[in-house]
Amino acid sequence: MSEKIVQLNEEVIKGQLKELVRGSVEEALIEMYLAGVIRPPDGGHHGGSVGGARYLHRRSAN
Repeated sequence: MSEKIVQLNEEVIKGQLKELVRGSVEEALIEMYLAGVIRPPDGGHHGGSVGGARYLHRRSAN
């Protein structure tokens, strides 16, 4: 019986996974924005950031 040997480059896999997640999150945020569920930050008064990346807040239910 032959065994297959597979070598994985952890850094390459981490980079690819990071890009996949970033793309999925970006798509979800755009869809939520277009549906009116969230809005972009208004000049930093209500906006925030995580790791230098700005994020969007839910639209208030007034």
